[in-house]
Amino acid sequence: MGKTGIGQEIRKLRETTGMSQEELADMAGLSRPSIVNIEGGKRKVSAGELISFAEIFGLTLDQLVNPSLRPKADVSGKIRLSQPGGGVRVSIPRENYDKFKEVFLYILSRIGAEPHVGQTVLYKILYFIDFDYYEKYEEQLI
Repeated sequence: MGKTGIGQEIRKLRETTGMSQEELADMAGLSRPSIVNIEGGKRKVSAGELISFAEIFGLTLDQLVNPSLRPKADVSGKIRLSQPGGGVRVSIPRENYDKFKEVFLYILSRIGAEPHVGQTVLYKILYFIDFDYYEKYEEQLI
């Protein structure tokens, strides 16, 4: 990443999660002006701060500095959650697509920004939702 690259990524992640600069500053143990300077590329980020930002956004340090390593969710057409290196982990039948999309987006809106929610937690939540759906309607959602 270039000089402002990491700051821009931190700003994108902060905005995506709906977090204010003040909230991020509190969580990272920094002042709001420090966050402003980091996002603007006017201040360097220490290794400890990078680790802190990665934890806040539920990413590994590699995923923070290299966005192409982040898990992706494609919600246009057939939903797939993929991992770096490929490999589809969740495949949704077309007839359940709309219902799953609603559930998936609801989950992300409620807990997607939580620091402890990573890929494994998301898969477990989806598993239990699918299990509950099967008990109620005798068919799988996923």
